[in-house]
Amino acid sequence: METKASAGGIGFLEPDDNWLVSRLPERVAGSLTAEQRRALHDAATAPAPGRPPVNLRFSVGPARWRMYVAVMAGIERRNAERLATERTRHPLHTLGNIFFALGLAVLFLLAALLAIALQSAILEF
Repeated sequence: METKASAGGIGFLEPDDNWLVSRLPERVAGSLTAEQRRALHDAATAPAPGRPPVNLRFSVGPARWRMYVAVMAGIERRNAERLATERTRHPLHTLGNIFFALGLAVLFLLAALLAIALQSAILEF
């Protein structure tokens, strides 16, 4: 581990190797200087500029079957080429997405039926 001083004078630990460098071919990773490795580390771990205004990330379910949910929304800033690439890499019509949508529909239906049952029970008294 190396210590790198930040602008405020406070040091923090930076790994000698990071996930990005470890994925590079050995001949490329071996040719990188310490400064280049540090720059790659900073670029890979820095927060993206202009975070979306809606950024919900949480886990649900019991420990063994834990699942995560991430919802992000904001102004579209990706260009047409990137949108086409991501549409190909992450298609909307997948089995998982269909089951998720059906699950949300069932939850909504159950909530509506519960609300109707409670309302009719309250009005009868």
